[in-house]
Amino acid sequence: MNIKYKDPKVDLVISDYEVPDAIFDLESQVNILPKVMRQAIGAPRLVPTSNYLKLVDQKLVEPIRLLQGATVDLQGVQVKSNFEVLDLQGF
Repeated sequence: MNIKYKDPKVDLVISDYEVPDAIFDLESQVNILPKVMRQAIGAPRLVPTSNYLKLVDQKLVEPIRLLQGATVDLQGVQVKSNFEVLDLQGF
């Protein structure tokens, strides 16, 4: 059996901020944006979220808020996406 592995890392741009080797999946229901990256892209407005995320170790994490409808340039293709903003300090 020959299984091809597709590298999920891509170069993308969020609000004119270049993010090399990002992991971004258009089909996923959740995209994560670290708090420090949100500040780097100009601290766009966030909206409340009622989501909790479960990590691999089964720990529940509450996002700070949701960045809704961010324009993402995915190697020349512009798409809108939502990002749960997490404070990743201490992980």
